[in-house]
Amino acid sequence: MAPRTSRPAARIVFVAVGGPLTVALIALVTFTITGTLARQLETTSVAFDGTVTEVRLDITNGSVTLRGTDEPGVSGERIITRGLRAPTVDERMVGTTLVIEASCPLLAGTWCDAAYILDVPHEVVVHAETSVGG
Repeated sequence: MAPRTSRPAARIVFVAVGGPLTVALIALVTFTITGTLARQLETTSVAFDGTVTEVRLDITNGSVTLRGTDEPGVSGERIITRGLRAPTVDERMVGTTLVIEASCPLLAGTWCDAAYILDVPHEVVVHAETSVGG
């Protein structure tokens, strides 16, 4: 039987690459599990009274459901899902234009989105943009 030879160079590479990779993987799994345990869902009624002739939606993470109505004004629900971080939401009137913007911070984790279900008068022009969701 041949004597076993030591491979110190291979061990150094294994420790140098494997160690930091293992630490990064453990941190990622911990971040994901913690975000899942911290997950919360918040549903809020929204109503925008007054004359609305246009709706502009820019939702980075989330979804938008629009339903036509004969009622004046825009109303509906905002559904926020958050884990470790919550989305930033900005809802404002600019003249007769309703502007709704929602985005999640960088590295927000798995659970971060803002969804809207809105009842919009049939004659209102809608411009919607979503990046993740539908």
